[in-house]
Formats: sequence, structure tokens, C-alpha cells
Amino acid sequence: MKGITLNDLKKEIIKKIELFKDEDTKVYDGLVKEEFEKPCFFIENVKGNQAKQLGNRYKRKQIFKISYFPKQGDSISEEMLRVAETLYDELEHIRLEEITIMGQDMSYEIIDNVLHFSIDYTFYIVKENLEVPIMEKLYQKGEVKDDQ
Repeated sequence: MKGITLNDLKKEIIKKIELFKDEDTKVYDGLVKEEFEKPCFFIENVKGNQAKQLGNRYKRKQIFKISYFPKQGDSISEEMLRVAETLYDELEHIRLEEITIMGQDMSYEIIDNVLHFSIDYTFYIVKENLEVPIMEKLYQKGEVKDDQ
């Protein structure tokens, strides 16, 4: 299969977050763990779909959820809004294999002092053609039935 893998896309999102996060902020790949240090990010691929296109091309859509747990303090609201704004800017374009993928349907919500940011990426992959052995020769024997 040629093209972008889901792990490539997730790693690139993590790299983008690593570039702007504070030094003491951790980035976790996957579900929220019971014991973790704040401030931190959790990156999850929450949903995906694939649709066959013409030939051996497929259209994939992946939805990622990025949760940000801020440090407890007086300016939690300001910090989460700053992080949401930065996520909008930094994740709008992801570059993989000389292809730029644009983030779509970006949104965020703040629930229980946690920022939940959602973003969709749609891209195409090309699957290699399977080599199916061709039939060599077919021999057929037939007779004409005489009704007389």
C-alpha cells in the first residue's frame, strides 16, 4: 500500500504539539491514564472511515481528539483558550510524504476544566494491485446433438 498510514498522521500531530508546548507539558499517545502529570495532552484517533474510489484509490477520513489537562491555577480558562487557538493554527495543515493534508471541522469544548479539541483529516491512499494468476488454457469438448 502506498500512502499515508494512520500512525504517520498521529506521529505528525504529536510532533506539531511538541513544537509549541511548554517544556514541562507531557504528550501522551492514547487514552487518558489514571496517573498522569499535569499539564499534558492526550491524542486519540477516535473515529475513521474508508471509502473506495475509482480503481485502487481509497478516501480515508480520520477524526482525532486532543485533550488538554492544564495545571491547576487562577488562569485555567485563559490558558485553555490560548491552547485552543494554537491548536487551530498549528494543526490546520499537516505535511506527510510531500503531501499537505488540511484539517477540517475543527472544534473545541471545555468540560470540567479539560479542553477537548477535535479535528478531521481527509486524504487518499492507493493500494497495490493484487496479482491474480491468469487462466492458462481452457479445453472444451462439445458435440452437436442429432435429433433424428
